[in-house]
Amino acid sequence: MLFHLLVPFADQVGPFNLFRYITFRSGGALVTALFISFFFGPRIIAWLKSKQAEGQPIRLDGPEGHLLRKKGTPTMGGFLILLALIVSTLLWADLANGYVWVTLLVTAGFGTVGFFDDYKKLTKRSSSGLSSRGKLVAQVAISAVATIVIVGSLAGSGTILWQHHTAAVRRQQAEQFIDAAKQGVVAVTSIDFNAVRDQVQHIIDNSTGAFREDFIARSSQFIQVAEASKAVAKGAVTAAAVESMKTDEAVVLLVGSEQISNAAGNQQPRSFRFRVTVTRDADQLKVSKLELVL
Repeated sequence: MLFHLLVPFADQVGPFNLFRYITFRSGGALVTALFISFFFGPRIIAWLKSKQAEGQPIRLDGPEGHLLRKKGTPTMGGFLILLALIVSTLLWADLANGYVWVTLLVTAGFGTVGFFDDYKKLTKRSSSGLSSRGKLVAQVAISAVATIVIVGSLAGSGTILWQHHTAAVRRQQAEQFIDAAKQGVVAVTSIDFNAVRDQVQHIIDNSTGAFREDFIARSSQFIQVAEASKAVAKGAVTAAAVESMKTDEAVVLLVGSEQISNAAGNQQPRSFRFRVTVTRDADQLKVSKLELVL
């Protein structure tokens, strides 16, 4: 409880940062349990004695010393232990941790079995409380519930981890497709007439499908125009995002600009928007379609 109440204010109040550490909270829980035991213990024992004038029934088949030393001793003293444990846990533990609640469930459940066992002994004035079978069935039932909760928690955690892994893989794939699309667009929009033949071959080597076939068909004319006009173009991508994505193909939207100069002099930069289809060809991502978006 204190963890959830105080940690959110740790940035404003420095000492509250201590509640982030399990070692500090463990020490706090220990001190709290001791305080409850020492402060409430005598009062609880006195109250139990007032309600149990004759004390707990003692088994006749036990050690003879018990008949003398334990006579008049009240039962249900485990209530004090449970009180100290549960209160200190609720105060100091991270209650968002499901295993804390499972531990409390098992502890309180077994304590409840012990309570009914002692209650039956007192009401019957007999050392025979709940039957062994009854106690075993109750303990197995509590353990089964705890096991189901833990298994369900692990299954839920596994599902969350798998979803996180899947999302991380998809983000990585998206980044790879975007990088390939960027490289393709920069290659198409960046031309130097001095090295245009090598640049055209680079575009062909990194493309596939209909785009590659179409570019090959027009590459000779492209080279002639670039060399004749002494064109130099420098493209840059300013933004990119995946529009759709499959395992081996993605459509990427890109925005950027291109600065062109030629024999006639420098020209103003012009903006462009492309829709690029990137396809996995063997182990390489290549541009398979390039559309200018108006």
